[in-house]
Amino acid sequence: VLITSPIHADTFPSFAVAQSEATDFESREAEAANSRVAQLPDAQFNPREPIRPFESTPEKAVKVPGFQPTKVLTTRGRVSALTFSRDGSRLIVGEDKPSLTVWDTKSTKPLRTLNLSSAVLLGMTKEGRLVAATRDGDICVYDGQTLEQLSKFETKIAFRSMSTFGQSVLTGSEDGIVHVWDLNRETSIATSKSIQEPIHWLARTQNGSRTFAATKSGRLGTWGSLDEFPEVRKVSRSPILSIAFSLNGDSLAIADQKNLVRVRNLKTWRSIWQLQLADDWRPGPMSFSPDEAYFVSTGVRDTTGGGGTDESNSEIKIYDMTTRRLAGRLLGQSSPVEAIEVSPLGDYVATVDATGDIRLWRSPFKMIDEYRLQE
Repeated sequence: VLITSPIHADTFPSFAVAQSEATDFESREAEAANSRVAQLPDAQFNPREPIRPFESTPEKAVKVPGFQPTKVLTTRGRVSALTFSRDGSRLIVGEDKPSLTVWDTKSTKPLRTLNLSSAVLLGMTKEGRLVAATRDGDICVYDGQTLEQLSKFETKIAFRSMSTFGQSVLTGSEDGIVHVWDLNRETSIATSKSIQEPIHWLARTQNGSRTFAATKSGRLGTWGSLDEFPEVRKVSRSPILSIAFSLNGDSLAIADQKNLVRVRNLKTWRSIWQLQLADDWRPGPMSFSPDEAYFVSTGVRDTTGGGGTDESNSEIKIYDMTTRRLAGRLLGQSSPVEAIEVSPLGDYVATVDATGDIRLWRSPFKMIDEYRLQE
């Protein structure tokens, strides 16, 4: 599972848990975490909470622009991660081969490929350094434009998720712990208490005040300071298929196995709006535009009633976050989307499917704005 939107912060609390206390710590933490879940209000299922649904007009009757991809990039195999450079001029792709390839988004040509020891999670720091965290615990730092390796250090931790910000990187582990790594000192500077499940999604607010970690079962852990026990909320009754955090870390989108997509404000825990997909559609990866004006949702039709999919019916839809109406479509996606990435300036959207094909759309949000001015 891919985490690609970097959330920036300047400072991090320092805390570490001694290895010798691990067994006792885990038992005490499990008890405390369960207690927290019982005490916190239900984050999703308050019957008095007003829900703002999307416009109920049938989408087929809504006239919106559709955009074909600018280019389809062909890779050597299955893609494990992708991320844009800060200015959007480069798209860095991690493959399961494993390897890293940097593409020029203007010419859509590959510039350089590096072979790696294992598949990676990718993120870009604020100053333009590419961070690649391998599944076996290595953290490698590269120049985001040239892929020149700047540093590498070993952690011996199995990573499941990653998010970059400031001079540091956050990683989520199999045992439910968040680690903060200083890229300059090549060392851990903070370690959280566990949320007792593998962490598949990570984010941090732009001012660094809160850290969020989500699991596939629907639990969301929140830390103000990583040396405290996390507040754990149940944000979905059904297993989660996809999660997206906004760039500033204030909004969270959740898609679950009941085909419900819900966007929540993380400051107030209130639902902003929700989208109930048809029974024969399965939601996929999602993303926000950098200014949070638009929300991008992907999905694929279930033709069997039992989880099968029709690859000819894969869709990418763009919704207006203010009006909650369908605003546009990204066309030409013939296979289910496995990951989606929006460039930091919003000038590119990239998707990848199981075959390793990457589709690149140039300026879709800008073109929607221009289309509306002409109406």
